[in-house]
Amino acid sequence: MNFRVKLLTVLLAAVTVLAVSSCQRRDRNAAAAEDAEAPDTPEAIVEVVADADFSGVMHRDWILSEIRTATESVTLDRAASAAIGFGDIFTIRFEENRVSGVGAPNSFFGPYTLAENRAITLGPMASTLMATFMEPEELTEHQFFTHLNAAVRWDFAEGTLEIHSADEDGLQTALVFVPLGDE
Repeated sequence: MNFRVKLLTVLLAAVTVLAVSSCQRRDRNAAAAEDAEAPDTPEAIVEVVADADFSGVMHRDWILSEIRTATESVTLDRAASAAIGFGDIFTIRFEENRVSGVGAPNSFFGPYTLAENRAITLGPMASTLMATFMEPEELTEHQFFTHLNAAVRWDFAEGTLEIHSADEDGLQTALVFVPLGDE
């Protein structure tokens, strides 16, 4: 098999995985949105966003500082990551209808939608396809992207942004971000 055929096969597999995960995420997020009774009109969405104050999240770079589940909390050692060349990984930024950031080492981007009760849907996401040779011990890039694709709710308080995700079994994980430069 020549190099082009192998490359095409890998790219096709990556696109298939992204498409399947996007469909699964949409099913989970649709149920969460129904529970939240999302508003029907654009005016209602604007009111919800204004009430929830997502404006404090937008137009800023955020960096992951902590991962919380029901049973544990892991604080990322950002100084150790920076010492081995990973100072700018696991970031996120929200602009109007677009989210972007860096995993470890791939950049990602895609749309996002907000709904009532701080419900959020990210994606479908696209990312660069660089090979990952080293990842921090606390979180792999695949896990980071999985949590983002399964996002169901956000919180913003005391200068931190939390993106909450739910897996197939309903287990919740919170990715806690701080403004880049404050870590």
